[in-house]
Amino acid sequence: MTALPMPAGQTPHRWQQEAMEAVGWGLRRWPSVLVEAATGAGKGTFLVGLAAVMAAQAKAAAWGRGEGAKADAVVIIVGAEPLVDDLAARTRALGVDVGVYKGRSKELGHAVTVATVQAAQKADPGVFGVVRYLIIDEAHHAPAPGYKKLREALGARWTVGLTATPFRADAGFEAGLGSTS
Repeated sequence: MTALPMPAGQTPHRWQQEAMEAVGWGLRRWPSVLVEAATGAGKGTFLVGLAAVMAAQAKAAAWGRGEGAKADAVVIIVGAEPLVDDLAARTRALGVDVGVYKGRSKELGHAVTVATVQAAQKADPGVFGVVRYLIIDEAHHAPAPGYKKLREALGARWTVGLTATPFRADAGFEAGLGSTS
């Protein structure tokens, strides 16, 4: 990976840059990684910076396939519509082409699509195109059957999950992204 892009006038927290490096290292070895950070630590800022880097990498990969090749998609899955709008605006502020997929808004064909899990689960398979990277916010929900089915349908080459609560004693499981097969 590379340096974490930040809004003008901001510098990344040490944990954010270390997590960026760890994600890059992890995705060179495994198809999925999980990032844990405390509530209020700046996961949203990390997430949009990560999405910006992933979108640039997807564009570079398409360029390598020849002129006119379409870049693979980066899809961000979140749990609530207000978060879709917030993350989309913050990602756009980094100069990234972003669409939203929620409720009645179905903006497709962008470098990054921010979607609610509910809307994405109802979508036809393939609606997001070829998904190169999948980012799951609140990834402690990822072991749930609906999330597993969504991950299988999206077929992302790489998945990054973010959560503040990877260990859920109340639910009896540890957040995990594992294999979708």
